[in-house]
Amino acid sequence: MGTCGNCERQFSIQRPWQKFCSKECRQAAQQERLSEKYICAYCGLGGSCIDEIPPLELQPMFSKLGMLEKYPITSIHCCSECKLALQYKPLWTFEQRKEYVKKWLKEHYKEYEEIDIQRVLALRLDY
Repeated sequence: MGTCGNCERQFSIQRPWQKFCSKECRQAAQQERLSEKYICAYCGLGGSCIDEIPPLELQPMFSKLGMLEKYPITSIHCCSECKLALQYKPLWTFEQRKEYVKKWLKEHYKEYEEIDIQRVLALRLDY
């Protein structure tokens, strides 16, 4: 018997090197490690994705049109939320993409700006 390195459940070890009870637990642990290892260049949280600038599918076109000097290929570590926010946006530089994400996050989470964190913490501690 062994203890899963992700969910900490007991499981029957099939191989001497096995550390996880299932494929899902192994993938979840790997995703968590990646998120801790890399920081999103757009929002500063843990990120396990790569944002290609310009987008990977457009790079051949940029090359044919001679635009790679103006818009060089760059790979940026990012989180899945920021990558999703940038999906299909015609923003060809890191600066443009970062500015867009900043505005998108501010709009997306504007309802949380008004929360008084100190008051919420005080209420939680008084229960």
